[in-house]
Amino acid sequence: MIDPLNDFDTEKVTVITNGNEQKGIECLWDDESILFRANDVLIDFDSTIKRSYPAGEVEYRVTDPGYTPQQMHFIAMYSPKVTRLSHAEQTASKHSGVFHVNTVVMNNNARLNISSTDQSTNIQQQSSQLDELRQALCSQVDDSILKIDLLNLLETAEKSEDTEVKKQAVDSFLTKSANIMTIVSPFISNITGLLS
Repeated sequence: MIDPLNDFDTEKVTVITNGNEQKGIECLWDDESILFRANDVLIDFDSTIKRSYPAGEVEYRVTDPGYTPQQMHFIAMYSPKVTRLSHAEQTASKHSGVFHVNTVVMNNNARLNISSTDQSTNIQQQSSQLDELRQALCSQVDDSILKIDLLNLLETAEKSEDTEVKKQAVDSFLTKSANIMTIVSPFISNITGLLS
């Protein structure tokens, strides 16, 4: 039998199906696909896959297990389609209740415009300020999943050429950082400055 996982570098993940947690499951995970040996693990709709990164662990929900039975010379495989769980979804089981997020902008360059357009200009060293923000997030945020989410959103907002993608990334960043606003507030003008 041919086993495609034998030909590539693999990694080990944790798979949770129907409350059964299986650690150290070998898989091939790249930008386009994920492959598991069907004999190693059971993957179903709504299974959860935990993948480790240097800054922490991220959870994914299986939306389609992608089971392929043994065919000719190939072993049976799973090639699941997954969706990354948001920080809120990953911590939902730890918390109950309704969360309301209010964003307050406070710093030397904050402005309030009511029924008017802001024509003012801030002159700052944007990249060095954002590097300081990254350092602050890495050193002061204990929740590794939140830290990864915020760093990824910051990178998307900084590098994307699409203004709608930038806006969504900035909005998500500000929403997710609501509980750590003491860390983020000195950099709010730099974050919102990415939109201009």
